[in-house]
Amino acid sequence: MSRSGSVGIVAVVPSQANGFAFGSFQIKFRLRNDLVNPFFVAYFLNSAIGQAQVEQQKTGSIQMNITIEGIKALKVPLPTIEIQNKIVQEADEQRTQANFLRHEAEDTLLTAKIRIERMILGQEDMA
Repeated sequence: MSRSGSVGIVAVVPSQANGFAFGSFQIKFRLRNDLVNPFFVAYFLNSAIGQAQVEQQKTGSIQMNITIEGIKALKVPLPTIEIQNKIVQEADEQRTQANFLRHEAEDTLLTAKIRIERMILGQEDMA
């Protein structure tokens, strides 16, 4: 979790990153329960409800921060592991679809830009 700056943004760190050094603006925490999907926790804490809780736990005046005590105070609903896994799967699918649509839109905009530039330069018919 980002501790300062963009406070409260959560990411799951893969096991391949064990032993890596993290910046002082991050707080690493581990989930100790096998019945908790870390991606579910990350999705929840990055959601509007999770971020509203983070907002309440921020401290500081010029540069906002969150403390370990603030993180411990966050409330995460924990449905069964099966439901957590289903939510993660659906969220991942939605994210994949959103990325596909975003790339498709970027490609369409680029094609339109090129076509308009060619029309302006008289290299393509407007029909």
